[in-house]
Amino acid sequence: MKRLLLTGLFLAVLLIGISMASANNWCNGADLNRDGKVNISCPVLQVNVGEKILNVPDCSNLNLVGDEYRIWKENYNPLGNPPCTSPSWCNNADINKDGKVDGGDLAILQQEDGKTNCIAPSCKTGDINGDGKVDGGDLAIIQQEWNSSGNYCGRADLNSDGKVDNSDISIFNQNYDAIGIGTCILAELTCPEIRTCTDSDGGKNYYEKGETCFGETCKKDFCSTDNENYLVEYYCQKEDDMGSDWYNCSNGCKDGACNSEQICERYEVRPTRFLTENGVDNVALEYKEEGAWYILKDRMIVGDVAYLGNVQIKIVSINRIEKTAELSTPNSLFEKVYGDAERTVNDDYLSIDMDNDDYFTISYNCSKIIVECPSYTCEGGFKPKCEIINNQCSCESCPAIPIKPNESTGPINIPDVENSIKISYDCNGCELGKKCYPFGYRKSGEYCSDDSSFIKQKQGQESCENNFECSSNVCVAGKCVSESLIQKIINWFKRLFGIE
Repeated sequence: MKRLLLTGLFLAVLLIGISMASANNWCNGADLNRDGKVNISCPVLQVNVGEKILNVPDCSNLNLVGDEYRIWKENYNPLGNPPCTSPSWCNNADINKDGKVDGGDLAILQQEDGKTNCIAPSCKTGDINGDGKVDGGDLAIIQQEWNSSGNYCGRADLNSDGKVDNSDISIFNQNYDAIGIGTCILAELTCPEIRTCTDSDGGKNYYEKGETCFGETCKKDFCSTDNENYLVEYYCQKEDDMGSDWYNCSNGCKDGACNSEQICERYEVRPTRFLTENGVDNVALEYKEEGAWYILKDRMIVGDVAYLGNVQIKIVSINRIEKTAELSTPNSLFEKVYGDAERTVNDDYLSIDMDNDDYFTISYNCSKIIVECPSYTCEGGFKPKCEIINNQCSCESCPAIPIKPNESTGPINIPDVENSIKISYDCNGCELGKKCYPFGYRKSGEYCSDDSSFIKQKQGQESCENNFECSSNVCVAGKCVSESLIQKIINWFKRLFGIE
């Protein structure tokens, strides 16, 4: 029971402290000379009244009285003639801003007398110049910085979105306050992170492995595990965004890049076994593999076609007696003839006079492959659009699946991804160790900040906006309360209730 009472009292004290601190504002305006304290004391005179001696304050000598009483007395103007007006309000003596300096203001001074640690209020959003008002002076700064963007970071960017536009004007209008409360303390300016995209291989470079980074997120080009010919190429889609392509490499993919050589098939071939059957010359084609020759196709006559991988070889003419043959290819390249044979070689035509073990090489250019784009469905049912560009297949990226942790869910595990082309996850919080943590989550002396990273919690008296920013987990009046102060309060209550 005592422990519950202790906790309740401690929370009550904190709440009272918070409400008092939030209403500080130069101790409700009573700190007239803005020196951090309120003093209306007057010297005491001892006066004999009958048989008694009374202590009576003597406020007649203004050189001996407290600063606040002196300023109030010097500016005393109960009729408001002339009226007190902004911005001075009669040297701050017109505390209630009714145009007069009178007993109403003195009552406020008496209520706040003796208080210390009077501080200026934090500036309202829109008070760009820190004069305590949201008025034309601030609007002039917004107009001066109008349409600034990119790496711009200034106080005119009221919503910290990296640009100055109509949304900032809207915030200014909502907080417009031409009277204000006097000079305030400008909060420490924190500029929004402007994330840019960089690509080490200079963009869509399919023949060089690159790394593309957007802010702190970096991804390297890689070869698909589903199809050895396909490359996942990351690139900067625009200055502030990252994109990716599903690219069909003409000669296969290796180590995050397309093989640079365009020739992906090469064979050694020779015509042999020149025969005449039924008055028609024919010939056999052989190919070499691991040092041995094998029949590709036997008894070929003029017009016949033999296939070796993707290579096509067509018989144009045959002369059995002279052992000559003319060959052509519709999709490949005759490269070189080895041996003593006479030959005429063009890219797609070969005339050869065979002798003994003469042979030729023929190669296939994979760029002539009929390109077919892969067909797949992303997680969630989205079907990417694919198109063939420059004889290559390029597909849209699958949309990332958002993970949105909150206070009730706590950290959420990020699932393992086997195929990053078909599925990826976007953590709406802070990603750490395969988990997505909600904003404000505290862990090992750090908290998840709104820039999606864990940063160190602040110590006592450092500026704050939320409890989770402080190591003590207590933020009061824009300042972190030190853990030692909290422990002192707890110890005081323990002593009060006799708790050891």
